[in-house]
Amino acid sequence: MSFVKLVVRRPVTMLMIFVVLMGLGLYAVSRVPVDLFPSFNPPILSISTTYAGAGPTEVERDVTEPLEAALSGISGVDTITSTSAENSSQVRLSFLWGTDTTEAANDIRDRLSSIANHLPDGADTPMIHKFDPNERPIMNIALLGPGSAEQRRKIAEDYVQAELQQIEGVGQAEVVGGLAQLVRVDLDQTALAAHGIPVTTVAAAIRAQNIETSAGSIPQGTRKALIRTAGDYRSLEDLQNVVVAYAKAQGDTRQSAVGPRPVLLKEVADVAWGYEEPSRRVYINGEPGVYLGVVKESGANSVQVADAVYKRIASIERSLPSGITLKVTSDSTTTIRSSLNQVTKSLLQGGLLAMLVLFIFLRNLRTTLIIGIAIPVSMLITVLAMYFGGLTLNVISMSGLILALGMT
Repeated sequence: MSFVKLVVRRPVTMLMIFVVLMGLGLYAVSRVPVDLFPSFNPPILSISTTYAGAGPTEVERDVTEPLEAALSGISGVDTITSTSAENSSQVRLSFLWGTDTTEAANDIRDRLSSIANHLPDGADTPMIHKFDPNERPIMNIALLGPGSAEQRRKIAEDYVQAELQQIEGVGQAEVVGGLAQLVRVDLDQTALAAHGIPVTTVAAAIRAQNIETSAGSIPQGTRKALIRTAGDYRSLEDLQNVVVAYAKAQGDTRQSAVGPRPVLLKEVADVAWGYEEPSRRVYINGEPGVYLGVVKESGANSVQVADAVYKRIASIERSLPSGITLKVTSDSTTTIRSSLNQVTKSLLQGGLLAMLVLFIFLRNLRTTLIIGIAIPVSMLITVLAMYFGGLTLNVISMSGLILALGMT
């Protein structure tokens, strides 16, 4: 029995099948991810290395060039580009399309482990990052109000950032602008020279004593009490009293009876709260400002995430200090909404024109209505297939639906 005969002989069954498919299609329409363009993952991996205190020339010679030489032989590499800047190196590998980036990342780790001993002692372990276009913020929210940009940054970090990151679909809320507070250790070169202490010794002492480790356990009957050493710094005084070396300066009469006296950090450096050097500055209406960049999770619906952020902003503002407000300065979903609205309008106009043309040629209202009903049903079934296939509703897929409509 042919499929056409089966449909004709089982009208109720076919009707129920299409009703179920239409219901599932309507369910999928509100839940299929919406974006401006289809999501894609280009085969690009970058290797970032931090080399504190080194200039661009030194970074290129000691870090970038060895990494390029080690990574150039990896299979599937198309191009290698690198950037050497103060304190940092970045090597970017573009692979041929179709390359498995997970396998390529494993090859890179093997190469990095083989040259780890050839990198400078001050260089951190190279980090591998996978290029993801979805990491770009979909919204920027400015924090406006009285106070300096540094004060507003602290408010953004203490009040706003955590609230935004709790919204479903939000992957990250990055605070940009102002100055991040940190502890500055300004070394006194004269005091270091007087005690005969090199700078590397001071850095190593600070790093070594800022740890919290396990110190074993003590049996208590049928239980064991775990012991941890609280070695991390809790205040400026803790850092100021760090022993950086044991030395005796020339003419120093404070020699300990058990050996050289300990030299504290506060004797050779000025330890105080300060601000880190900004890598980028933010200006809002011509004045230094602070904003939060909202990055959605991979696969999340951009429009729904933006709507949820708008709703949460009102509740967040009620918990902010007096005079502080939040304002959306950029929203990429407005482009998505306008583009999809335009495509949807074209889709409706195309459907009506198709029915009109069919009626003019067929001159049969019943046949035209049957085809007219089939058009939205087929569209809903297509959206249902896109939902289960993990595809997004975007300008390209909507344009494909329009083309398919024109071929009906």
